[in-house]
Amino acid sequence: MQLPPFEYFVGSIPNTEQATALHISYELKNLTRLVWRFQSDIMFTRFGKNDRQCRAMRRLYDPFALKSILDDIVCHMFSQDKLDLLKIFPDAPRVEALLGKDTCLYVTYLFYGEKLYIKNLRGVYNAWSKRERPLPKRFSYANMERLRPIILRYAKCMQLIVSFSKTANTRVRYKDNLKKILLKVTRQLHYMMEQTKVYPIIKEFKRLGLPAGHTPETLAAEHTFEQVKDMLEGHPTKLKNIDEDIE
Repeated sequence: MQLPPFEYFVGSIPNTEQATALHISYELKNLTRLVWRFQSDIMFTRFGKNDRQCRAMRRLYDPFALKSILDDIVCHMFSQDKLDLLKIFPDAPRVEALLGKDTCLYVTYLFYGEKLYIKNLRGVYNAWSKRERPLPKRFSYANMERLRPIILRYAKCMQLIVSFSKTANTRVRYKDNLKKILLKVTRQLHYMMEQTKVYPIIKEFKRLGLPAGHTPETLAAEHTFEQVKDMLEGHPTKLKNIDEDIE
C-alpha cells in the first residue's frame, strides 16, 4: 500500500519544531509499520530468520533506540504535556482521520502508542504466509517493487531527523547519541537498498523491451545485478543509439 504524505492530513507544514516533530513521528511510525507488514508477508516466506536480510529488516521495523532518543529529545524540548494539532496546523483538512475527534496528542505518544498511524496500518500481522521451499534467499521483482519505495522514503525520514537535530534546542548528549543511532539505522537502509538495486534496471528493461524468453521475475530470480546491467547495456535500442552517435 502507498503511504499518503503527511500534508494530505495536515495541509502545509510550518517551519516550527512542533510541526517537524509531528512530521517525523508520522513518517517513522507508519514506515516502521510498513516494514513490519513486508516482514510478515515476505521475509518469512523467502529467508531464514538468521539471514542478514531478516536481521536488517528487524532493526528497521523496530528501531527501539531511535524512538527512545527521539522521545528524550521531544520531552526535553516541549514543556507542555499535549500538542494540539489544530493549533499547529490550523488549516488541517483531515487531522481527525489520524487522531479522531480529540486532536490533542501527548508528547510522550509522539514515538510510542497507536496515535498517528493511518487506519490501514493499525493491524498488520499476516499469520497466513507460507514459506517457499527451498528458500529463494533473494527478492522477487514484485517484492522489490513493493519494498524499494518504502526504503527510499525511510531514508528521507532519516534526513528529516538529521535536519531536525541540527536546530533542536536540546542537550548536546542527546544529539550525540542520536547521531550514533542514526548511523546504525542508515547502515541497515543501505544494505536493503543494495538488495533491491537491480529493480530500476529491470524496470528500464520493461520500458525498452525485455530480452527474449525473460520476464521481470526471471531476470530478478536468475541473474545478478552485474549480469542484468550488462544485458541492458547490450540492449538493441542502446546499441542503435551508439551507432547513430558514430554516424
